[in-house]
Amino acid sequence: LIEDAILASDALMDVYESSKGKDGYVSIDVFGPLSGAGAIIRKAKVLNAAIKRSNVMCRIPASVAGIRAGETLASEGRAVYLTNIHTVERLKGALTALANGLRKRPVTQGRSFPRLCVAGFSVNRIEAEVDSLIDERAGKEPSEDKKARLLALRGRSGLACGWRAYETYREITGRGNPPLISPLTRGGLRLIWEGASQTDFMESDVKFV
Repeated sequence: LIEDAILASDALMDVYESSKGKDGYVSIDVFGPLSGAGAIIRKAKVLNAAIKRSNVMCRIPASVAGIRAGETLASEGRAVYLTNIHTVERLKGALTALANGLRKRPVTQGRSFPRLCVAGFSVNRIEAEVDSLIDERAGKEPSEDKKARLLALRGRSGLACGWRAYETYREITGRGNPPLISPLTRGGLRLIWEGASQTDFMESDVKFV
């Protein structure tokens, strides 16, 4: 794992440097049976120290402890990727924590670039779960008209939640109205959509894209 991350980081270092830290990152998972934010922070630091590359981003599940750890790591100038976010409420918490960490981090000097922080919002998992509930309810619906209206809702929740996630990102980064944090953190915080591939064979493979 460490060797793969080093090879990938070196391959993308030119992209990282030419973009001044805006692109060219490699993520490494900080997963496993870690209890509490402190354990997550320690493992992330061990991985960073072992890889020794500026374009490595620690990928941390956005549990309550993971979000707290992400804020601390972001405040120390590290690149953080909070992942496995399946609700808008959890996304808001993750984005707010990362933004708070970015506000606390020291100003970069010399040739170093400010490292990005990322929150990953899952769209296809949400849609799969909602569509399953729709199918279950439609199967119990005696009225054909109501059943048809229920089934017409299939395949819509992922895009709807994705758009709501983007609105939340705009609010947190100050691009919406009203701004909630300093605009100085805007360039360092990004939202990405995870699971953009389609899991329903009845839908287009590039639907979310």
